[in-house]
Amino acid sequence: MSAYLLGGGALFYLLATLVCLRHMLKARGPDPCQSTAPLWLLLSGFVLHGMSMGVDAFAAGTLPVAGPVESMSFFAWLTAGLFLLVSLKYRLPTLGAFVAPTALSAAFASLAFHDDGRAVPEALRTFWFPLHVVTIFIGQAAFAISFAMSVAFLIQEYQIRRKTQLPLVRRLPPLEVLDEIIYRSVAIGFPFMTLGMVTGSLWAKHAWGMYWSWDPRLTLALATWALVAGVLHARLAVGWRGRRMALLTIAAFALTVVSFLVVNGLRLGRHVGDFK
Repeated sequence: MSAYLLGGGALFYLLATLVCLRHMLKARGPDPCQSTAPLWLLLSGFVLHGMSMGVDAFAAGTLPVAGPVESMSFFAWLTAGLFLLVSLKYRLPTLGAFVAPTALSAAFASLAFHDDGRAVPEALRTFWFPLHVVTIFIGQAAFAISFAMSVAFLIQEYQIRRKTQLPLVRRLPPLEVLDEIIYRSVAIGFPFMTLGMVTGSLWAKHAWGMYWSWDPRLTLALATWALVAGVLHARLAVGWRGRRMALLTIAAFALTVVSFLVVNGLRLGRHVGDFK
């Protein structure tokens, strides 16, 4: 059942991606920001994707994020949801072209490796698990939104500076709007990441007998946290905006990607994707 729901979600994500790209390619015609079609398609995919994970969670008795593929799927689902929340205030359907492909890729990967009968490791059957996973992933999803907006900001800035328009990005929002979303996304993600690290430390004490170890995943998480703290300090105390803020945000999200892909891919340390 969950596989069919996930497949339907992936289909809507695909349609949302295509519609968003079409809006970005249009040089003339009505303002695409007045169209809600991309957001409705993304919302439909988000709902079906969430229902699929709900079915898996009910069957497993805990969040379905035991492995790297499931974790990526959960992360992409949260990212799509946060983007939809951002879109309630900012009419930015064209920027779904930066978010929908992420959800689409994760949904297809999860569909390809979907296993309804996968056993959940005993280490995950604790109340610390959902507290840690939900908070840390909300923080990372917020950073993903700030990353996407930072990429859009740099592209838009390049177009303005060069007085040109790239074929795929004719409909990007003003720099001021992108800069505000970057800051707000980082400001929202930072406390969630902090809470995720605190709950992770408490869980580590329960599972490993220590609050902290210099595990590769934990070390990279601490480096990411420090960099994000530096980004916020530069914004609030120094007044950094625009290009410098976007570059720092991209660097912070890059550390998150390295932490997930490299550490899980090479299975470095005890803090790996399948928690075995």
